[in-house]
Amino acid sequence: MFRTILVATDLTSQSASALVHAREFGRIFDSELIVAHVVPMPTALKNWKAAVFRDDLKAYREVLARQRSSADDALNRQVSSIGLVSANRVRCVVRAGDPAAQLAEMIEELGVDLTIVGRGRGGKVGPVTERLVRLVGKAILVTPVRPSKLVATGRTNRRISRRAAA
Repeated sequence: MFRTILVATDLTSQSASALVHAREFGRIFDSELIVAHVVPMPTALKNWKAAVFRDDLKAYREVLARQRSSADDALNRQVSSIGLVSANRVRCVVRAGDPAAQLAEMIEELGVDLTIVGRGRGGKVGPVTERLVRLVGKAILVTPVRPSKLVATGRTNRRISRRAAA
């Protein structure tokens, strides 16, 4: 049913719930998991108010390379913290740009069947998730801030698993 699952993370503790749910869905459906993070464009560059970026594209590329490297390290730490590193069908992807647009592009490019995202601050759906829902015509699961005890401990409700697999 879900051969390819993309789980989007902003590297915060709120998105850890999405990773836990993705791990369980991946196990139930024997899916490939793609864990994705998008480094947003710096605000200064968006508004073109920073003269250093306006005049020096090399400086922007260096800042972006540092941000991507840092995000890649943080993504790998977050993935390993929930035990996904040992799974052979897990791939980490870091891109840069507008988060919703980049995620929508990945969903189309990679043939993703299900996208899993976490809620934002205060348990609300954030603006990136809201935009992503509007951009993509595929299934998107928004997880609670904290995963349920059943999912967090790796025990699943067999009735739910059978129903989801049908």
